[in-house]
Amino acid sequence: MNNFDPWHPVHSFRRESYPILKLLHDQTEETAAVILFLGTERVVMDTIHGKLTLSSYYDVRLVSPIHGSASGKILLASIPDEMHAEILGSEPYVRHTDRTPTTYKELAPRISDVRHNCYEISRDEAFNGLVAYGAPIRYRDQTLGCLVLTASSTEIDPENDISYALKTRDSAELLSNSVPSIHPLKNFLIG
Repeated sequence: MNNFDPWHPVHSFRRESYPILKLLHDQTEETAAVILFLGTERVVMDTIHGKLTLSSYYDVRLVSPIHGSASGKILLASIPDEMHAEILGSEPYVRHTDRTPTTYKELAPRISDVRHNCYEISRDEAFNGLVAYGAPIRYRDQTLGCLVLTASSTEIDPENDISYALKTRDSAELLSNSVPSIHPLKNFLIG
């Protein structure tokens, strides 16, 4: 017997969020992804690959470093600070590039910035040559996941980072405020 339910909140959300994901991809020509948070796991719901020849690889479950990725910092910003040490482990955190934050002292202001600005820019932190712009997908005061745009860090000048981050944030806000299945999705993810 097949247990696939096309009207499950996750499937409905994926279907309904696709036009916004496609719009962000079309505006930037970069890789765009919708990621949901299942507890402390980051699960990729949909991806549209961009012009980057070696387009960032997304598996169903993200394994990029939480402390060095846009999606990871957005996840950390969505949970109480007291839980961070449990998720991050002991310091120093693994250095993936020379720009990866390796201490909570380095990471804490970035988490605070995500909460304030509703976006994150992760340039060459998880992988050399990759920049990621992320913004939370929210239902009221609950972060359910994030929208992430990834590109070659050599192709996008750092002076343009804020512009890309704001496009990502605008798309995430549109998705958060216009996708009908977000309420049932919130009930499924959080209860």
